[in-house]
Amino acid sequence: MGRSPRGDRTLRELWLNLGNLLGQQNRLEEAIFYLERGWQEGDRPLAETLARAWYNLGNRHQDREAWAESIRCYETALRYNPQAHKCHTNLGIAWSKQGDLDRSIHHYRQAIALQPDANAYANLGHAFHQKADPAAATQAYQQALAVNPQAVEAHNGLASALREKGDLAQALVHHRQALAAKPDYANAQFNLAQTLLLAGDYRAGWEAYEARFGSSQFQKWGWVEPDFAQPVWDGSDLWGQRIFVLAEQGVGDRLQFVRLFALLKAQGATVIHGCAPELHRLLVACPWIDTLVLPEAPLPPFDTWISLLSLPQRLGLTLENLPATIPYFQVEAPPRPYRTNSRWVGVGQPFRQPQCPTAIAPPGCPPPPVANSPLHVPCFAKRPHPRRSSLLG
Repeated sequence: MGRSPRGDRTLRELWLNLGNLLGQQNRLEEAIFYLERGWQEGDRPLAETLARAWYNLGNRHQDREAWAESIRCYETALRYNPQAHKCHTNLGIAWSKQGDLDRSIHHYRQAIALQPDANAYANLGHAFHQKADPAAATQAYQQALAVNPQAVEAHNGLASALREKGDLAQALVHHRQALAAKPDYANAQFNLAQTLLLAGDYRAGWEAYEARFGSSQFQKWGWVEPDFAQPVWDGSDLWGQRIFVLAEQGVGDRLQFVRLFALLKAQGATVIHGCAPELHRLLVACPWIDTLVLPEAPLPPFDTWISLLSLPQRLGLTLENLPATIPYFQVEAPPRPYRTNSRWVGVGQPFRQPQCPTAIAPPGCPPPPVANSPLHVPCFAKRPHPRRSSLLG
């Protein structure tokens, strides 16, 4: 015997009430289950409720970087409410993370068509930047700033695009506008550092480069600072001090910046260096390294420490004081005993990064085999945070 229309209405109301109650408790999957049981074609308020629930569930998956699941949720939300522009924006982000920039750009444009906001334009600019189209990226960032002149991400992105086009003066203008709007934004500080270095303003560039550990790029790659009891070297007198220099970033960076150990030795320091196994044969004969530390052994005693690419800032590095002794490596060297400790060696992952001007290399120094610039400087910057785990290992 079938249910009466009145019984169907009562059951539907129970499902909807239960779904709404579960939604208020943030039990989204259960809420969606009951709300969809009560779904009827043409019920616009319920369609918008379901769209919000699917959107929020998509955000939950996005927070844990479950991109495929978040895409499914946002697409379902759009079936209930095709006007949900935020779903298009987040779909653009998710497809970008999945490596499909064409779909990403499509959804950003859909979001802009529904509601032209600065965030969607800035994301569109970022997608074009990833596609190595600085002209299109520049246009999108400029459109974002036309909507909101204080849009930090648009200023930051536009500065990067202008830098890649070679317009360093205008890039610096937008870096500084980004930081004026958000002074403690590490991504913008780190981005500014790259442009200053390319422009030849090394003192200001290396100072800004100290923000790298707070940037999203460094954090994405897992570069974090160790929690040593010893203090970070602040540039003070090193006479009689044992300094531990942690390796960071790519092989090219390490080989280029090892030359700065000569300046530490000139100050009377004992230099201890974390070394990747593949570089041991090359570094073992370096006259400015007293102890190499390789994986799997305890650290020797030391008095202070620093990350490798913080040395230029502490040493006040310029073209005038850059060590120019060449060659500074000898491969044919007798083996030297070495310690090992994987936790502190500092083996980093490769990543795409802008380069420093070739003028910073000492005269006659051949270009390194791993980069197209004699002193290539990656995209990051910040002073070690004392409470974070090792960035090396």
